[in-house]
Amino acid sequence: MGQKNGAFYLRPPSVKIVLMPSWIKKNIPKLFLFCSAFVVLAWIPASRVPTDPAEQKVFYLQQGRIYTEADYIQKDLVKGQILGLSFSPPQKVWQSFINGNKWNRRNIAKGIIESRIVSKEEAQKIAALDLKGNNDVYPIIGREKIPPDKHRRPHDKWETYWYFYFDFPWPVSDRWMVIVAKADETKSGSPTYRMDFDRVGGNIKFIKGFCEVKAFENDPKTTYFNYEATVDPGIHLPKIFIKWGVTRVLPAVLQAMRRETGGLPRPITSQTAWQ
Repeated sequence: MGQKNGAFYLRPPSVKIVLMPSWIKKNIPKLFLFCSAFVVLAWIPASRVPTDPAEQKVFYLQQGRIYTEADYIQKDLVKGQILGLSFSPPQKVWQSFINGNKWNRRNIAKGIIESRIVSKEEAQKIAALDLKGNNDVYPIIGREKIPPDKHRRPHDKWETYWYFYFDFPWPVSDRWMVIVAKADETKSGSPTYRMDFDRVGGNIKFIKGFCEVKAFENDPKTTYFNYEATVDPGIHLPKIFIKWGVTRVLPAVLQAMRRETGGLPRPITSQTAWQ
């Protein structure tokens, strides 16, 4: 309330103008595309979703869903799996996958401190160590990275060695391992690629698994990615840690390859029909 010339009047409330933050202005196109895709997906008629569980799974895979599963199959033995599609050719996804130098927190997930392609001799030396920290490995492998194509033999079978160091959530101590990765490109004309891997050393007590990269339903521009591993981390972990590792680290691998190969999901539009 104010007073002017002896008369009282109500002072209008002050209005504070809030400017749009600069980061929103810069990202308006991206936000618009994200909201548009969300609206399109939200309006997919429920009648178009198949009722058969197997067909329903394929339907959601085509929309970009990543399936993850993990649980104990024996005492301290965990089996995990990831299924998903990358909307890019298998050749490009495979090329991205075999680069073991980039499976780290800078490119994939925060839980992976380091990943490196190493020689067979380096792998054997690392396996004989009792690493107390990731820095203990550099006197052996150095800072210069081995190119991912050095040991590769296109359209044939070949093998390579990878070193990993994982940052586990407190109170679990960090885990590390060296694996031998055996690649099979003999069916690359299909195109189908496969990699089987086994533990060579580390405080991860056991790991064995495979990754298969192939064309999805004979579509050469869409890749079916299937990764499966059985692991004994060397310490009994509550299921909450298992869920953390599988739902954060493994999907991050496929998401990174999608970004690198231009294989991000294509939202289903009204012209897309389920077949």
